Amino acid sequence: MLSKITLYHYNADECIFSDNVSLKECAAYENEKHVNWINILGISDPAVLKEAADIFKIHPLVVEDIGNNIQRAKVEEYDDMLYVVLRMFHLKGNTIEDQQVSIVVRNNTIVTFREFDAGIFQKSIGDKLKAGTSSLRKHGEDYLLYSILDAIIDNYYIVLAHISEKIEALERDVMKTMSW
Repeated sequence: MLSKITLYHYNADECIFSDNVSLKECAAYENEKHVNWINILGISDPAVLKEAADIFKIHPLVVEDIGNNIQRAKVEEYDDMLYVVLRMFHLKGNTIEDQQVSIVVRNNTIVTFREFDAGIFQKSIGDKLKAGTSSLRKHGEDYLLYSILDAIIDNYYIVLAHISEKIEALERDVMKTMSW
């Protein structure tokens, strides 16, 4: 899969959204008056990981973790950045899919790394940033990190409800076939 990179460059007054941008274009937007959210989809390309590491000065151990998509959830603090990794689950039809989400936070910038787009971030964060309909644009990258984590965890409940419904249906079937 080819990588796809999107950028949200925002502050309280404006949000610039760019679709299918290069990492070099994203780096040009870095400044202290705006928050940048760079979302990289399709992280199986080592050249993209290397370029992101070079441009955003991502620690080599973090780059290794991003490329190894079976990490346990964790938070690691480095001198000039924070690294967060966790699993994101979502329903695709009747199937539960999951993927690793790696998040690098540094200097008003958040870079998220995912293999594919499950649509979870668009409504909960992306649309709100573009429209300015929430307090999201009034806060810094720390609140964006909170919002990303909140969207991932909120979706856990949708998946858990689906699993619960399946278990209840199985229990009903078992009870029907049992003879007392």
